[in-house]
Amino acid sequence: MSQQLKHFIIATLALAIFAVPVLSVAAETEPASERWQFIGEIYGWGAELNAETPTGDDIKISFSDIVDNLEFTVMGKLAAVKGKWSLVGDFIYLNIENDTNGTATIIRRSVSTKTNVDLTAYIGTLLGGYTVFETKSTKVDMLLGARYLRLEADVKFDLGPFETKVSESGHNWDGIVGLNARINLAPKWFLGCYADVGTGDSELTWQAMAGAGYQFDKVEAVVGYRYMDYEFDDAKLIDNLNISGPFAGIRYYF
Repeated sequence: MSQQLKHFIIATLALAIFAVPVLSVAAETEPASERWQFIGEIYGWGAELNAETPTGDDIKISFSDIVDNLEFTVMGKLAAVKGKWSLVGDFIYLNIENDTNGTATIIRRSVSTKTNVDLTAYIGTLLGGYTVFETKSTKVDMLLGARYLRLEADVKFDLGPFETKVSESGHNWDGIVGLNARINLAPKWFLGCYADVGTGDSELTWQAMAGAGYQFDKVEAVVGYRYMDYEFDDAKLIDNLNISGPFAGIRYYF
């Protein structure tokens, strides 16, 4: 696998760090009030990447490889809840910059090579939700919205006395529908699960996650496991992409 392809896929992972955990938008066990409640969240995802190229090659990139090449990242979510209605927006920004040195054999001569990769990835997701089932301990929301991906990549190659630079950018829109559920086990402990599926510029995208959390007054801590899969139309570098791994988040109610 070439270094250029590996770094491109790492950036795609950033995109796919693509949807945000929407576990448990509402934390109150009593009936929802008619006032607006707002939630802010920061989170992280210790994911690894598996991908398949159009030629059938399998690619695997561990979480440590992604962290080693990370220049800057921001991940967060804001939500608003009123009665049975909710609105959730999240964002991810990621910048990866890396220099790779190596050698290549050209006409029986070994020459030094250098590749500089500068990748910027952004994803924004907006979801509207409505509670379709609710009891004292269980709450289920249906969600509908869209996810936007954008990638910008600059790759510079130095091959002995030769130098070239390639720049590419692209964006992706997908409509998504999902379900989010929360089950309160005890006064402070709860379980959550989420699943969505969508299509648009992608042939198919879906994800599923499950986790557990603990509530500290206005603060909640959540940990769990998340899996996401993408199938792309007219793929040049990647036909199929899936990302999986544990996640952790802290959310604040105000």
